Amino acid sequence: MKRLLRSVPLFNNLSEMELEHIASICEKKGMRKGAQLFRQGEAGDTFYIIVNGAVKIYNQSDDGKEKIITVFRAGDSFGEFSIIDGEARSASAATVEDSVFLTISREAFHVLMERHFSITFKIIQQLVARLRKTNQQVMDLVFLDAKTQIIKTLITLANEHGQRSGHKIKLDLRFTDTEIAKLAGISHELTAYVIKELLTKGVLFHDGLYYHLDLSALKK
Repeated sequence: MKRLLRSVPLFNNLSEMELEHIASICEKKGMRKGAQLFRQGEAGDTFYIIVNGAVKIYNQSDDGKEKIITVFRAGDSFGEFSIIDGEARSASAATVEDSVFLTISREAFHVLMERHFSITFKIIQQLVARLRKTNQQVMDLVFLDAKTQIIKTLITLANEHGQRSGHKIKLDLRFTDTEIAKLAGISHELTAYVIKELLTKGVLFHDGLYYHLDLSALKK
């Protein structure tokens, strides 16, 4: 458990004693791809830390349309909103790959934040970063046209989930056009049209499983 904890940025500055304390309050859970962790509106009583895999955080409208807010990967943590303010979950979460988590209950999480300021500070930093990202998404939806918004979404995915080789970046998660549309906040039909155009121009190419982004083609 301590070896797993050391791989998580949230805990990388802790002493052996602190790691032992956290290991004593964590539970390890494995979940298959497509598993639902929680749904928007449910009571929240668990803090999640991803050891392996990936999770999408999303909202769903009354008519069933899904908007992906972000995708978290190994080393990321989430689920603290409801634990901190006692309100219902503000979004839903589901695995997009087979995943392994460390989980901490509400009560243990509160004790953890009281005892370890370094962890509390890192959690605050994460919350601020997510708020800034949300604000930027709102600004993008208001001011960017569809093509620019989709390109920006692809670049963000490349930065967060890509493997770079020269001017080319492989998105190492298998994003579908539908998922890209949900992340960009653009209709599936318009997203498919823009992606087709980007493929034709060589900005994107697909190897059958993953998208690759050619940054040099963006300058043409």
